[in-house]
Amino acid sequence: MLNATICWPPNTYEIAQHFFEIGGFPQVAGCIDGTMINIDAPMENEAQFVNRHGKHALNAMMVCGPDRSYYAINCSWPGSVHDSRVLRNSQLFNNFESGFRPFPGAVLLGDSAYPLKDWLIPPLRNNPTIPREQRFNRSHKTTRRIVENSFGILKEKFPCLNHLRLQPEIAAKVILTCCILHNVAIKAISSTTMADFSDIVSINAEDAEEAENEHVEEVFEVTSGAANRLQSLLALFD
Repeated sequence: MLNATICWPPNTYEIAQHFFEIGGFPQVAGCIDGTMINIDAPMENEAQFVNRHGKHALNAMMVCGPDRSYYAINCSWPGSVHDSRVLRNSQLFNNFESGFRPFPGAVLLGDSAYPLKDWLIPPLRNNPTIPREQRFNRSHKTTRRIVENSFGILKEKFPCLNHLRLQPEIAAKVILTCCILHNVAIKAISSTTMADFSDIVSINAEDAEEAENEHVEEVFEVTSGAANRLQSLLALFD
């Protein structure tokens, strides 16, 4: 059921259109981010699960769509692991690096914790002053906010995710189960009902703080393809 529920839908071109209607950013196939799911202290490798807030947690990486459903999930990494490392060691990363795209030219939007790839676009750094770069960042932020919003909805639906009193292996299975049920619920309700959740951002204040303070921990080579892809997207904001 996991692979049939946590996946890109067949009508992928509609995804890009819906994302564009949200924030005006073109060719978006999903927004990616990590959220901390607090757990009890593990019996093994306890220190690895302590995040920057001093709490034991799993760092759950998720990619969501414009309807706030999830297309990809990786929730098995300890809370001390940086978002970029979780991504680099995921099947999602391998798939996209191998050429998979939900549709031709598709990109994912991530925060500044993630590297620039021809398929992964973080915001521009250093508070750009050029008008088109400012428009790019505003559109990026408005669009990417949807994934933070999805975390808030998920944790509102399943309050257990605010603190799972479980060991990591079982906690990861519970997170996956909650995400599957989240997707099933979204398919069962209308877009009008989902709009009622539009003002729910992450209800975990630590998630919001993480987003404000993220930086790229690992060094990724910026390829010419990634740089060219960024420039082609910037040109659309002229």
